[in-house]
Amino acid sequence: MASEISWTAKLTVSKGGSTVTNATSTKSSDMTTGTNMVGDVTTFAAGTKTAIPVGSVDPANQFVVLLRNQNTTDYVEVTTDDGTSYPFRIYPGEFFGPVRLAANIIVKVRANTTAADVNVIVAEAF
Repeated sequence: MASEISWTAKLTVSKGGSTVTNATSTKSSDMTTGTNMVGDVTTFAAGTKTAIPVGSVDPANQFVVLLRNQNTTDYVEVTTDDGTSYPFRIYPGEFFGPVRLAANIIVKVRANTTAADVNVIVAEAF
């Protein structure tokens, strides 16, 4: 079946009478196989780097990730390595993605101050 994954993105920034915005970008793509996807809220512990749940998605294939921080006061950090680098920060109510990741990449999240609920959506991509 075609167009099983649909992505939409738009960013508008206004300051001092100037505005920058992109046209709304939309893309559709297909999953490699079956119904390899997961969508759920996961609680991540403060200070503990934890891999996101991927359900039936095979991380040996490309996949799409969208994370939304549902914590109302604290940010969560996101990394794709096993080092100490956390290049991505998701503040309360904000999101990371959707992004397509190469095969064999593991996304890990840690809450900053208190445990945080993060809505995790993962889908295997073509």
